[in-house]
Amino acid sequence: MIDFWEILGHAATDDAFRGQMYDTFAQSKAAPNPDAANAFACMFANADYNNARGLVLAKMGPVSLMALGEWFVVSMLHPKSRPLLDNVAGAAQGLLNGYSSTDPVFYRTLGASIVDAGFRDQFNKENEAAYGFHLSPADRAALSPVIADGAYSAQSGAFQSFVWDQACKDMVMQSQGDPYAHALEAPFQQ
Repeated sequence: MIDFWEILGHAATDDAFRGQMYDTFAQSKAAPNPDAANAFACMFANADYNNARGLVLAKMGPVSLMALGEWFVVSMLHPKSRPLLDNVAGAAQGLLNGYSSTDPVFYRTLGASIVDAGFRDQFNKENEAAYGFHLSPADRAALSPVIADGAYSAQSGAFQSFVWDQACKDMVMQSQGDPYAHALEAPFQQ
């Protein structure tokens, strides 16, 4: 999941990367799932996977198959996610004023804040380190006005609600007895 948050953070700060990742799977469709409990499954061409993997490798290094799997869920099964993430990116970029970081934790923190309202609240209370997010003072200062911003929270909430909480649970990787939204439910224990 941490890898996915990092991909999402980069996607929110880099329009070209976000566009390339979405375009990789633009022609893919959700496919029938033989599991009767879920109506759809991820089906994609190996070439599309390899293209996405190459984009991520060039941007941030190797990531887990699960991280790319989560991106497939976001981009391929839910075409409405693209304008929603574009809105999140617009809000974030406007407040970052061109700031970028070389620390992956910056992008992981931003990505987690997009999909987890509870984490946004904890960040705004300066509790992110309790969840394992150790930011430099400059990175925290750059992210603080973004994550505290009402418009950013509203756009992130819309993305979270549609892509993460509803569509992801309804369509893939879902056990009937244990719905999830990947919330950071408890502080990281060191």
